Amino acid sequence: MYILDLNDNALVDEGQHASGVHKLIRSGFQQQDGFVLSKAAHRDFISPLQSTIDQLLANVDYESRESLNRAAEHIENMILGRPMSADMRSEILEAYKSMSYTASISDELLKTKLRFISSGREKPCLSLRPSSSQTAPLLARFTSIRGDDELLFSIKKCWASLFSPEALYYRHKRQFSYEPIAIVIQKTINAEKSGFVITSFNKTQMLIEAIHGLVDTLRRNEQTGDKYFSHKILDEKVQKVFKKTYKRAVDPLRSGVIKEPIPVRYQDRPVLNDSELNKLGEMANDLESSFGPSEYEWAILRGKVYITDIKPFFCAEEHGTSEGEKIADAIPVSAGTAKGAVSLQEGSSGILFLESISEKMLFDLVKASGIITKSGNICSIISDVLRELEIPYVIANPYLQSGENVAIDGSTGLVYIVRDQYEQSHPAAQYPSPYPQAQETRIPGQLSDKDLGIAEPVSTDILSMPPMSQEQPSSAPHPIDTQALGTGEIITATDIGCFINKESYTQAKNILVHGPKNLAVAMASRAGTVFWLQDDVGVRYDDYNEPLPANIIKLDKPEEFGPESKAVIIRTPADASGLEKFLPTAKYVYFNMENIIKSITGNAYSLESTVSNETVRKFLRDARQLVKKHGRKTMLFSTIEDLPEFVKIGIDIIFVPEQDFNNARLIAAKTEKEMLLELCRERL
Repeated sequence: MYILDLNDNALVDEGQHASGVHKLIRSGFQQQDGFVLSKAAHRDFISPLQSTIDQLLANVDYESRESLNRAAEHIENMILGRPMSADMRSEILEAYKSMSYTASISDELLKTKLRFISSGREKPCLSLRPSSSQTAPLLARFTSIRGDDELLFSIKKCWASLFSPEALYYRHKRQFSYEPIAIVIQKTINAEKSGFVITSFNKTQMLIEAIHGLVDTLRRNEQTGDKYFSHKILDEKVQKVFKKTYKRAVDPLRSGVIKEPIPVRYQDRPVLNDSELNKLGEMANDLESSFGPSEYEWAILRGKVYITDIKPFFCAEEHGTSEGEKIADAIPVSAGTAKGAVSLQEGSSGILFLESISEKMLFDLVKASGIITKSGNICSIISDVLRELEIPYVIANPYLQSGENVAIDGSTGLVYIVRDQYEQSHPAAQYPSPYPQAQETRIPGQLSDKDLGIAEPVSTDILSMPPMSQEQPSSAPHPIDTQALGTGEIITATDIGCFINKESYTQAKNILVHGPKNLAVAMASRAGTVFWLQDDVGVRYDDYNEPLPANIIKLDKPEEFGPESKAVIIRTPADASGLEKFLPTAKYVYFNMENIIKSITGNAYSLESTVSNETVRKFLRDARQLVKKHGRKTMLFSTIEDLPEFVKIGIDIIFVPEQDFNNARLIAAKTEKEMLLELCRERL
């Protein structure tokens, strides 16, 4: 009456997930043992409570979180407190009993099974997934349920989740009416790796998202999963790998999941290997051929790939915006364009810029015209909700401050700074430069910064200033004329250079090129200086006999630093004492900040060590003065977080990874502008 087999053709009427599982089985994709609790069970269970629920919902103020919370709590208590009918309970437990426990009996598993038996949990571990005819990303699902009582209770929790505050608010926004749901109940796959594949993420790309362990970590945005983009026609692939410190796994003794730490040496490594990527790609092509553009959920256990869910996914039409100055290539999540002032506070209007988001923040997120987060996942619950609500959303980490005007494009993943009317009509007011601009060198077939929408490099000299007149300032802003400033020590504008080595080349995120030399040459037209540490990278792609642009500093091995090379390395403060004898021949002095900070503070390289330790800052300032006296340049490698401090110290060339180049250039320009304005205020 209430239980349907996974092969039953009636599943096509039991909601999206049940229908998807049925289609996968009919297409030859193996599924775990299980059954479906039909919509009829939900309808019959809720029927005696329906009039009370309708009355509660009729009095709800959907724009009041308190009102929604009260109604949701009342309805949940009614559902959880009402017992199932004897027939329904018996039918569910009989279906559960028929699912055999098939674990092989090694000594360890035998001990585990005996503990199951002694605790009354000898039956298999189950996953419960609601299945609705409407899109229902906010319904509760359970990954690891053991035992009769917990199964029955979890079924009622699934039903009650239809009336959670977030689900009620979501249906109100979508103008959906209430409908009963089915529940797909299957054996749990204790996945070693899991994630999603979108077969047509846009018109030309397939997307794979991957995480260690169970997929719930990715769905709830607890950690950012790796992202693999593959061009569907050209042989182009880009992977974005993120740090993952733990994974979720099935608790072997009881219902629920446990956290398992990931060893440090694996935290920054890609989740998937080439073989797994190829297998998922092949399955994606087969599924798209059978079902059209789709999003499917997958799990890998002992080398076998399982497809656990499938649903349609239609890439949104690209809206396109090119307002302002591009500052970031973001990961597009929810299509559409939005423009407004940046806000760092949840619940604000305009463009929200947050560390991460979750479905629990829905009430605050819907007030925004667009959203940028530093971390997140394309296939998370909240991402699904924002796509349904048509709120533009991208994942990026640009340097933004509260109140800045930006525009985002959720279909292309671009973020722009929008200048006000005065700045647009007075370009010199932005960042004036006393130096003549160098002519751009173009490589045949290569796009320029202008073609790519990248801002021009910024060069700002901050000079010591003579006393200024005490005239009353005009109400309109004026550009600062650096030519009129006095003479004195020049603090050279920062050259943001590109640092290329094996790791940064492998993880290059913005440019698709073959070989580090090609990457170095491409970046040489965008960066003032490219620092290329050869270290056995990509030799099969590169012809090293061709001459390199003059602004590329190439060292084949780290030990090339020394008296005979064009760069000398400073690893400790003691090295600086003999610096003068190298400066007549060496053009550059490179500070190894990791070793320097460790020798001074005893700590590893960290933001706190650089910013808060005066000894480190004084050492860099003194060494820089000595190098400048000989007309040489100082350089170091920096994180994005440390960059403003090194700009203030006056380091000539600051190297950053290729993927951070545009962001770093903007941060340096803003820091220099703040220094210049502060100097002006001191002289007024």
